[in-house]
Amino acid sequence: VRPIEEALREVGLPYVVIGGMAFFDRKEVKDLLAYLRLCQNPRDEISLRRIINYPTRGIGVSSLDRLDEEAKAKGISLYEAAAAAARGEVASLPPKAAGALVGFVELIERYRARFVAGELLGPASELVEELKLREDVFKNQDDAVLGHRKAENLDDLLESIQRFSARRARD
Repeated sequence: VRPIEEALREVGLPYVVIGGMAFFDRKEVKDLLAYLRLCQNPRDEISLRRIINYPTRGIGVSSLDRLDEEAKAKGISLYEAAAAAARGEVASLPPKAAGALVGFVELIERYRARFVAGELLGPASELVEELKLREDVFKNQDDAVLGHRKAENLDDLLESIQRFSARRARD
């Protein structure tokens, strides 16, 4: 089903998957896509909220609320507030959360620079490895078979990125 979903999405045709979950609606796929979107567009608040504490890094709901307040008070994006907190400019944030934001912002900026340079597959694959996303999907499953399927979904998404890159290079 995934190749058909990809083709429909590419041309902008809506579709419904009957009898199962659409590939792009699976949590592990959405999580990786959120990282990729945030690297492409740090103003993507939906993606930021999805991944700011995934995998768990010590940025809880109250810390996110404080960042949100900071962003609104200063008229900046949530990501800009996170970057300010990483620089120690948000006094209301607990030190543990501020420290976690340092690593998060550095990660996003490092991969963002690579994506802006036009690379796709290499950085996406390295992001999966660095975040240990395959290990995380196994760790959070009681059923090893399901964990394996979720890890395969990450690999399938990387294959989709590879195909997209190849098409883009041809065009």
